[in-house]
Amino acid sequence: MHKQNHNRWLFVGFLLLAGALHSFDPASEFYVSIIFCAEYLIYAGMILFWIQSVNRRLSSTWAKRYLMSAACLMLLFVIAQLTKFRIAVSPGLIRYCWYIYYIPILSIPTLFMMACFRLFAGSEQRKPHELCFLLPAVMLTLGILTNDLHKLAFIPGTVIAEMTGAPNTYTHGILYYMVYAWVGGTMAAGIILLLIACRKLYELY
Repeated sequence: MHKQNHNRWLFVGFLLLAGALHSFDPASEFYVSIIFCAEYLIYAGMILFWIQSVNRRLSSTWAKRYLMSAACLMLLFVIAQLTKFRIAVSPGLIRYCWYIYYIPILSIPTLFMMACFRLFAGSEQRKPHELCFLLPAVMLTLGILTNDLHKLAFIPGTVIAEMTGAPNTYTHGILYYMVYAWVGGTMAAGIILLLIACRKLYELY
């Protein structure tokens, strides 16, 4: 218990440190780069720490796999942000890094719901139809990644080649609202399933 509390406070401490670094804005470009790298190293370390915690604590095999996959997607989000803000130069590469954000944004809530469904079911035998939960997330992700062709998610204020995700340079299309309807729905469904699973476990003991 003492070790768990120590790890919990350590996690919270690094989270607050990352937030403080994010709000700090030094005048020197050199220090800006150092702070930026330190911030993202903290994020990556926290995700890896959480992966280790999930692997150690969760006994349900499929729920664990879903959450571990979600953690890998969190790392993808960090890498995409790092590339967008510090490596990418051309507007096209910056724009596609921005589009890539939506792979974890859509997939992580879906995997969370699937993990909660496994815990709710209380069985290690995964049903084949469970993978159907991923289909809407995959279709919406493909819609975001191909936005340059149909402009249903982000509508550029000028030409698509110059759009990089900067504020006030685009408006949202119907696909954007569909994305967040799915994200909100899967998060709500996952929380409800998790609460029911916890109640069943409480009643059992």
